[in-house]
Amino acid sequence: MREMSGFSERRWTSGATALVAIESREGVPTSQSLELIATAAASGLAGHAAVFAVSLHRLSDAGHDMLRARGCTHLLVPDQEVSPGMHEPDGWTHFLSGLLTHCERAIAVLPHTLLGSEVGARVAFRLGCPVVMNCESVAFSGHDLTVSRACFGARLKERLHVNSPRTVVTIAGKASFPAESGDVRECDDHWMVEEVELGLANANSMIEFIRREVESQSAGPSLETANIVVGGGRGLEGPLGFADLATLAEKLGGAPGASRVACDLGWCPKSWQIGLSGRSIRADWYIAFGISGASHHMAGCARTSNLVAVNSDRSAEIFRHANYGVVADARSVLRELIRLVEEVERAEQ
Repeated sequence: MREMSGFSERRWTSGATALVAIESREGVPTSQSLELIATAAASGLAGHAAVFAVSLHRLSDAGHDMLRARGCTHLLVPDQEVSPGMHEPDGWTHFLSGLLTHCERAIAVLPHTLLGSEVGARVAFRLGCPVVMNCESVAFSGHDLTVSRACFGARLKERLHVNSPRTVVTIAGKASFPAESGDVRECDDHWMVEEVELGLANANSMIEFIRREVESQSAGPSLETANIVVGGGRGLEGPLGFADLATLAEKLGGAPGASRVACDLGWCPKSWQIGLSGRSIRADWYIAFGISGASHHMAGCARTSNLVAVNSDRSAEIFRHANYGVVADARSVLRELIRLVEEVERAEQ
């Protein structure tokens, strides 16, 4: 890592530093990353630490403007383009680990996504520092870092105090200070993009690509940030049921989700999985079709405001958690909902 000059050099070698990981698509930060940087800039975190956005990939001018509008003044990027053939978690792990080792006292903040969870754990293991996953808030309290997160299936909240020179945390989607489209402001401070030596020549990846399968990205919101999630389980009886589910999610402006068994059976992409081994959601509405309500799935949707369960088994566990329940064939109700939505669409045209 090369020496840094100017303003950042004085802050880099002393005091606390917050490194906020920015995931991006086609040069534009994801909504959850924008939420993260807005939270860091607007909260007490910025008053106790120098806040830097960190991106493994170059961002577009529009991406820079989005970060600036949410209070970000500094962006760190590698001095070289990351090879398309590189395993992305490897690149993130190497880059963030290198940055953290050059900080006297630092916190790495990542979104609690599939990528963020993997990278956070690997960075913490490599540096031998604490990692706290799926947090809802982060703040400095004296010399300690204080984080809070849900526990026991979101029935309780725990507050943790971490005293370590370096700490890695992942933040749940919509945890605090959501970055709404209108939640932007002009930043009067200067804007700086610094290139940092990535040094991949010394990063020996243990990952060898045999075959690459790229899952197409949905045009709608992500599971972590969607206000409406439409989920399905074994009761949808196959891929055709999940095709209908995706249709309804799109028409409602939401995101499709699934239980682990549906993903394991190959009825839908793995990225749709909700639960302890998948993604956590915090939607206003979660409509679950043919999902039994296993504990590991319910832990992933426990922070949903309203749960609507549709299941033909009136004794299904999910009804114990649901705000609204429909005892009926899941596929039939799903198709009828699509028909009703399309009817409303035609009436509004």
